[in-house]
Amino acid sequence: MKIVATLKSRNEEKNIRNAIESYHDWVDCILLADGGSEDKTVEIASKYPKVFIRPFGIKYFREDGSWRNHEGKHLNFLFKWAKLCGADWIIHDDCDSIPNRNLRRDGRNIIENANSEIICTCRLYVYGSNQHFSKMAFMKDRWETSLWAWRTGVLKAENTQRHFTIENIERLSRLDLLPPQYCIRHHFAPNEEVIMKKVNDYKLEAPTAVHPRATYGEPEPLPEWAW
Repeated sequence: MKIVATLKSRNEEKNIRNAIESYHDWVDCILLADGGSEDKTVEIASKYPKVFIRPFGIKYFREDGSWRNHEGKHLNFLFKWAKLCGADWIIHDDCDSIPNRNLRRDGRNIIENANSEIICTCRLYVYGSNQHFSKMAFMKDRWETSLWAWRTGVLKAENTQRHFTIENIERLSRLDLLPPQYCIRHHFAPNEEVIMKKVNDYKLEAPTAVHPRATYGEPEPLPEWAW
């Protein structure tokens, strides 16, 4: 069975090493579609023998003149590439998202023995180095899970400029990997400066965007099992 991890990047110098090393030892290859990095992202990634890199150039412009990579097309570029590489299963996540140690340890065995079409897990939204917004992951007395891996060919991303959305995902059989055994740490807010930069960036397309504190309250200590 061939398992392919996919990553999209643009100026991910601070995250790319951890993202690659989370998968490098247990997947068959890692595909990186770089959307125009101006830092050392590509240089760092190219040092790993299982990593293959291609440029991705489709972008869109916002009202302030800034630009972003087109999310849906960026993702489908990766997924088509993975299929051409002979992937049986595709994994996708952001460069700032890290599987916890149990998921890294068990990931290949879980995928190889899965009877489902997709595998979902819970993301903990990390603030700083050791806190997280717990209510972003645990709502209405249940863990919120989202897509992590799937059998090649069962889905594709919708053609949207922003956000990872999937066509007709509800029709697919799924396996949920839940805390406290399994999770992914999404290091989306290493400090207050970064989180406010992201909030202001979101406001260009979603004017109602606010700091997570306004919706989910104060961050709490990250549990030991998340590592």
